Amino acid sequence: MQVACDDDGGPGAFSLIQTTLNAGTYYARIASFNATAAGTFSLVYNLNLSNICGNSIIESTEECDDGNTTNGDGCSSTCKTENASSIKGVGINSDSTRANPSAMLDVKSFDRGILIPRMNTGQRTAIAAPAKGLLVFDITTSTFWYYSGSVWTEVGGTAGTAGGGLPAGTASQTLRSNGTNWIANSALQNDGTNVTVSGQIKINGGVPGSGKVLTSDATGLATWKDAPGSVAFSVMLDSNRTIPHGGASVRLHFGLLAASANNYNTGNAFNQNTDEFVAPSSGLYSFTMDIYSVSLTSDYSIINEFRVNNSSNTFTTQVPFVDIVNAAGSLKGSYSHTAILNLNAGDKVFILSSKFNSANTSNVIVDSGSASAAGTRFMGYKIN
Repeated sequence: MQVACDDDGGPGAFSLIQTTLNAGTYYARIASFNATAAGTFSLVYNLNLSNICGNSIIESTEECDDGNTTNGDGCSSTCKTENASSIKGVGINSDSTRANPSAMLDVKSFDRGILIPRMNTGQRTAIAAPAKGLLVFDITTSTFWYYSGSVWTEVGGTAGTAGGGLPAGTASQTLRSNGTNWIANSALQNDGTNVTVSGQIKINGGVPGSGKVLTSDATGLATWKDAPGSVAFSVMLDSNRTIPHGGASVRLHFGLLAASANNYNTGNAFNQNTDEFVAPSSGLYSFTMDIYSVSLTSDYSIINEFRVNNSSNTFTTQVPFVDIVNAAGSLKGSYSHTAILNLNAGDKVFILSSKFNSANTSNVIVDSGSASAAGTRFMGYKIN
């Protein structure tokens, strides 16, 4: 690489080159303007060995050169060692720079690294009385390990583990840590094959609740959900109810009567004071109404509907079923309907009945039946 070139820059027709050079070997190349000319010539040079502080080269009277002219970093702006009496460390480099005062070992290189002892896992764990902080590279796991004073720990992992997971372990190994060591008498233990729990386990987070189960989505994220069958009810009309002719709606009133296989309120989601089912959580629910009425001598029409109000008692949904009954028909006095509803937590579901547009102007009597006999019933359960 050419550093400098000149033809007639000096006095008269002489050539003159003035340049600053870093330490190293340089060559002078001299050529004649006239390729056929011959004669003698003189080569004169003057060498000025002045220092260039901050070029990372320790020159002449420089004591150090750390590549800058900043004070306070161990090498001053004039390339003099700062606080030389306090420097006790060893500097390893190619430019004779002293160790930084804060370091016992200061290694500097721009094209090489540092190697610490390399050994397999068996050799590492066989080190006798390892010092706290001892660092090695394990060629079995291809990771760095240090000794914490009581256990070998993988750099970036959990104390005593490989890769941050659970080790093979030994019987009754404690799996509760204070940040440094394993703590004895933990409820969570590794039995050498599986993790076992002594006593009860508590999981915080999510929306836990009585009877709920912990489920997982496709990504492994866990959440609490109502267990199948944890929300279900079946209640009967507490007494006969009159549905007046003319379309006025009547809310049917239910009671459990005597608790039995046909009368239950699992999860206590049905409120007997308001005749409403109150959804304890969001999800799909199935509801069924069985309506029994006293027989009439002529045709009539009746509307039975599921009504849904939100948690603020604002009307949101109605699911009506219209039953036109012929006095001679086989469906006389018996109606059964089912609806699947997607509810939010706090939504209320109840039953309304009304009679309309029939020549028969008599009122319809909805029959309560009994705990052991067929009667008007309101049933439901959570699907998911």
